[in-house]
Amino acid sequence: MDLINCIIEILGVLAKVSPKCIIKVYRGHRTKDIVEKGLHTLPSFGKGKAIFKNDKGAFKLIHVLIAMGFLSENLHNSKDANMTPFITVEDHSDLSNGIRTIVM
Repeated sequence: MDLINCIIEILGVLAKVSPKCIIKVYRGHRTKDIVEKGLHTLPSFGKGKAIFKNDKGAFKLIHVLIAMGFLSENLHNSKDANMTPFITVEDHSDLSNGIRTIVM
């Protein structure tokens, strides 16, 4: 699945990734922070632009993948004392190998 591959690519560059960052990369938002981190050069950059009309649909997919156990949402204390969620990928080898598919 392209979104999971996108997350894996981002995690190859960053130690922690927020859902908002994932959506920016997946939908191809060339913002200052994305460019500064070099995430605009990832192969999956912008692959979700044609799939979702807006960020809301992509966020829904992330939450579905969390509910299905493909992704985990972890909370991290940031400097301003707010809880910042970050995403990790669970074992998805069966999905990558085509043994398991996601139908929506």
